[in-house]
Amino acid sequence: MMRCFCVTRIRVLLTIALVIPAPAFAQITPAQTVVYVDVDANGSASGTSWVNALPDLQGALQNAASGSEIWVAAGTYYPTSSSATAEGRDATFQLRTGVALYGGFAGSENNRSQRDPSANITILSGDIDRGIQPLSKSFNVVTASDTDASAVLDGFTIRDGQAALRFPNERRLYSGGGIFNQNASPTLSNLIITANFAEAGGGMFSGGTGAPTLRNVQFVDNNASEGGALYIDDTSAPRFINTIFIENTSSLDGGAVFTESASSISFDGSSFTANNSGADGGAIANSGGSISFTGVSITANQTRFRGGAVHNVGSSAAFTATTIISNTSRDDRGGGVFSEDSAVSFFDSTIVGNNAVIGGGVAISRGSALFNDVEISANAVRSTTTGGGGGGGISISSSEVVLSDTLIVNNRAVGGGGVSIGGGSNVLFQSVVISGNQATGSFFAEGGGVSLFASSAIFTATTIVNNYAEATGGGIDAERSSPLIVNSLLTGNQADRDGGGIYMTSNDGTILDSVISGNRAQRGAGLANYDSDTILTNVLISGNRADIEGGGVFESEGSFATFTHVTIASNRATFGGGVYTDESTPRFRNSLIAGNLANLNPQLWAESSNPAFDHSLITGIDLRDFGTGNLDGTGDPRFVAPIDPDLAPTTAGTFRLQDGSSAIDVGSARFLDERQNDVPDLNGDGDRSDIITRDLTGASRVQGSATDLGAYEGGAPQEPELRPVLYFPLFRRR
Repeated sequence: MMRCFCVTRIRVLLTIALVIPAPAFAQITPAQTVVYVDVDANGSASGTSWVNALPDLQGALQNAASGSEIWVAAGTYYPTSSSATAEGRDATFQLRTGVALYGGFAGSENNRSQRDPSANITILSGDIDRGIQPLSKSFNVVTASDTDASAVLDGFTIRDGQAALRFPNERRLYSGGGIFNQNASPTLSNLIITANFAEAGGGMFSGGTGAPTLRNVQFVDNNASEGGALYIDDTSAPRFINTIFIENTSSLDGGAVFTESASSISFDGSSFTANNSGADGGAIANSGGSISFTGVSITANQTRFRGGAVHNVGSSAAFTATTIISNTSRDDRGGGVFSEDSAVSFFDSTIVGNNAVIGGGVAISRGSALFNDVEISANAVRSTTTGGGGGGGISISSSEVVLSDTLIVNNRAVGGGGVSIGGGSNVLFQSVVISGNQATGSFFAEGGGVSLFASSAIFTATTIVNNYAEATGGGIDAERSSPLIVNSLLTGNQADRDGGGIYMTSNDGTILDSVISGNRAQRGAGLANYDSDTILTNVLISGNRADIEGGGVFESEGSFATFTHVTIASNRATFGGGVYTDESTPRFRNSLIAGNLANLNPQLWAESSNPAFDHSLITGIDLRDFGTGNLDGTGDPRFVAPIDPDLAPTTAGTFRLQDGSSAIDVGSARFLDERQNDVPDLNGDGDRSDIITRDLTGASRVQGSATDLGAYEGGAPQEPELRPVLYFPLFRRR
């Protein structure tokens, strides 16, 4: 339905829009000609002074010489005084190269710096028949076509344009109700563009070539089929500085802005608030070109489908120092940002409190994304009658994504409370904190921190803490994937079923130089391994609690895990406090299992399994007949500060070795040499020629006559250093 606007909307604008202070304008030089316009003037109409001002702005504009300025007093001005004929609707204020229009004067000023547009409202209205016929307004209140930067429009309210005539198919008749800009680069400043309507760009259309500059411009309550406030097309490349978009609407895409431009468009220090679209892009729908946001606020926008704030398809988008807050996708994905077949980047930005059915904060599909120094928090995936989707903070599908120095906290979804990854994606987490996220609302709620399906992910120097899953994988849930976890912490996570810290199924995963501590689940509180060939090297698994089986580790369904220099201590379960293995073949090399608690078999429970041991110690179990170099189980590892497993889940305890430990100098360095036929790719970099020379904390191995057992070389400091590791190639082949 065509929307009708009334003059009474001005009172709304006075309360929300005229917030720009009167700028300090340059004074007129003697060489400049000033033409005075005042709709209420009754002098000689020569335009040479306020007393003799012209009452007709249209005439003043048409007759002004190049290099002149037109000063316009407060009042309402129409582009024609004719009746509303078909020709009358063509009436427009045509800007001219070399002519500057300034509004906001009281009618007594001597220089431009004295004007005050916020007090002296100067209106350019397309309501040419004064409200007699609601559908008989000017197509375009202002036309800026074929001008350059010397065409200036400054200090006006532009309203009541109506460009919705599709036949004949002439662009100006259905585009840019407020301002129509074609092949032009005008300078537009201190404007309020409101209550305009068009098929394309209710407030403004900018097409063809050119690069208009808009500074301190407000688009308020405009409406269109696409681009409620603004439609950008062709190679037009406008720049927006301190521009505000409020309560604009579109029935299709781009509640505030729709762009198909093949050029670069930039928004600096601008804001988008409470805009709404009926299809995609609550605030902005971008396709085809590149768009950048610097110091921008995008808040409380809504769309029906994709991109509550921004919808980005086949384009590039960059967000710097930008806040994306409380935006909504009602029925689809990308509550904050949706990006498809595109490259998108976020720097020093905040994505908070957005929601959608999939990808509460950001949804990335078939593209690439970079997040650096970004906070992604309190975003949510909503449940619907057909269930909810994944990725409370971020949803990633068939994409390559890098996250560094980023916080992913307190997000919520059915799957992947923090991040959901699928569709063959490759994702790098570097120096990322993933904390307090939840996967809830379904029996299949998996991956409180991260859900990973049929994809590859590298976690380096990453902290995954205090996440929760109603089903499996409190910290990480990985299925049919290739996760690589390096120099990372997984602590305080919980799953109501399996895998409090990590849940692996049908995986080829690697865990190196990491700590899995203080997690809780029914099975595999630290790590649950199903049909997976996980490789663990220099790993501490401590203080985890399983209500049923495998306080530290649970192995099942033909898993073939390799534990090299792994310490499994102070974990608790009903059965198999340290390790529970069922129908699996784990290998333990230079490893140490001690001080765990269970009703039966506190250190190791092997059910229909064939574990292998080399140079390892399990307290209470004589391993000498089960491999080479194993200990008889009577020795004391002499941890510096072991913790009572009754206190699990806990991250307390110090598990490096003291002098006199039976686990010192009894290991074999050959198990750290990937060149050996029976040694796997320990660090997961795809190169089978590496030798692991350091322990969990980065201390050198083999400080005595031989390497020590467990994650720590004797005398090493307790706290691991989270060291980002760069892998080449970045992502491994699955």
